[in-house]
Order: sequence, then C-alpha cells, then structure tokens
Amino acid sequence: MKEILKEIRENGGYIRYDISLEQLARIKEIADYKVIRGMVAKATNYDPSRDETRVIFASIQNSFLKAVSGLNKTQLVSTRDIVTWTGKKGPTKADREIGKNYLKLDELEDLGANVAVVVAHVWRDLRNKTYTMNQFMKVVEASLTK
Repeated sequence: MKEILKEIRENGGYIRYDISLEQLARIKEIADYKVIRGMVAKATNYDPSRDETRVIFASIQNSFLKAVSGLNKTQLVSTRDIVTWTGKKGPTKADREIGKNYLKLDELEDLGANVAVVVAHVWRDLRNKTYTMNQFMKVVEASLTK
C-alpha cells in the first residue's frame, strides 16, 4: 500500500488491475482523511502539541466511526476483529489502536462518502472565515447527522 501511495504522490496516479476493492477504498479514505486533517490545521486554535487538539481530533474521528458503524473507536476495538493492518506478520500494537482498522468494507466505503460530504459542508460553511476547532467539530457533527 505504501508503494501505491508513493507512486500516486510522485506521478499523480497509479494503474493496477489486481488491486482489491478494499485496498482501493483504503487508499481513497487515506487521501480524503488528509484533507480533513488539513482543514483542522487551519483552525485558529490548532496546535498539534496541545492535548485539546488531540481530544478534538479524536472526537472528529469518533464521529465518523459512529456514523458508519454505530460504534466509537473503543467499542469497535473491543467488539470486533481487526480487518486491516500494516504489520508484515500480523497487526502491530499501533494497528490495534486505529478504529478504522476494524471497519467492514461497506462501512469503509461509507466513511469515504461521509468524509466527502463533510469536506463539502466545511468548505461551504467555513471558507473565507476564521474558525476554531470546536466550530469545525460542530460542522462535522451537523454534516454527519443530516
């Protein structure tokens, strides 16, 4: 997967016919999620070293997970088997801490669709404005409950 992402970054695209739908969904989700992270980073009170930033970002992630699975990260990790991991010989400790690694393919596809909706709503509601992380979070929650 890392090789695919590297080629996309370097060449603007990647063609491979033996890629699975799950791999494709994961690649799309990674790209979309980076857009969300970038939008959060534009908040006036964003500071990656502050606990508040980590709490807000975890809340945003939980909102996305709950919207597609009905479960937050803690519930996913404690009630499901891990589906995706980066370790060569099985899931790493870090893999087991990532809620989206427990999502089913249809939930992962829904996650990607929700990210696209949220990006559109944030762009519509907050473009050309200054905003805080809490304001961003409110737009995320409103977008996911429509």
